Amino acid sequence: MISVIWRTAYMYNVTTFAPNEANKPLYPVAKRILLLIGLYIVCRLLFLLFNFSYFKVSSFSHILSLFFYGLRFDITAIVITNLLFIVLSVLPFYFFYSKAYQQLLRIIFIVLNLSLFYLILLILNF
Repeated sequence: MISVIWRTAYMYNVTTFAPNEANKPLYPVAKRILLLIGLYIVCRLLFLLFNFSYFKVSSFSHILSLFFYGLRFDITAIVITNLLFIVLSVLPFYFFYSKAYQQLLRIIFIVLNLSLFYLILLILNF
């Protein structure tokens, strides 16, 4: 019983009862992927607004269904383009919590996604 209490005290910050970030290595990955999904939705909405005259939209539910199918495509595209980042974030390296490794992950994430968003913005202009 005492070991359970000590493990719980280690896993949770006793003053705030919030889970420690060290025990959740997938939390930053999930947060960044959700941010990308939000940005892809904004890009899709901008594309729809700029090119609304080219779409034959019968109702708002039709637009929502199009956004749902686009979301499925976006999730696939995000996972494929960020596969290196996801794999490096999940593998249990002993140096995972070092600042240099976290900086490397951040740089990989930013470079991959900025280049992809640059391509998306080029497509939006045409």
